[in-house]
Amino acid sequence: MEKDIFFFLNVRHIEKFRNLLQYLSLNIGSMLEVSSVMSELKMDFRTV
Repeated sequence: MEKDIFFFLNVRHIEKFRNLLQYLSLNIGSMLEVSSVMSELKMDFRTV
């Protein structure tokens, strides 16, 4: 899956991407608030 997403979305920061995937996989079934993702992973809005 990582290879496909890197190719199609031109992801440049693999560690940030992996952290986001881990965060999303651990929060299945709960409401996703971009602001909480941004603060917990220390990413800006466009990155998330």
